Amino acid sequence: MMELTIFQQKISALFPNIDLRFNELMEKHTSFRIGGPAEVMAFPQSSSQLAQLLHVSTLLDITPAILGAGTNILAPDEGLPGLTVC
Repeated sequence: MMELTIFQQKISALFPNIDLRFNELMEKHTSFRIGGPAEVMAFPQSSSQLAQLLHVSTLLDITPAILGAGTNILAPDEGLPGLTVC
């Protein structure tokens, strides 16, 4: 198992009830099937979980990438640093 970065550890501690995946390949979530790993990918299951993610992101001065359905997205092969919300 790969060791988590400080950022990944912090996000994991802040959001224990949200489905988080670390170094998740973007190609699994885009219609073009391209893209490297997202450092942290969050899958909120409710509007309150999404609101919590966005609120804490603002407090931590993090600008999350919002994926949506993943259609017509060209994710870089280098991956995405920080937080990606799907």
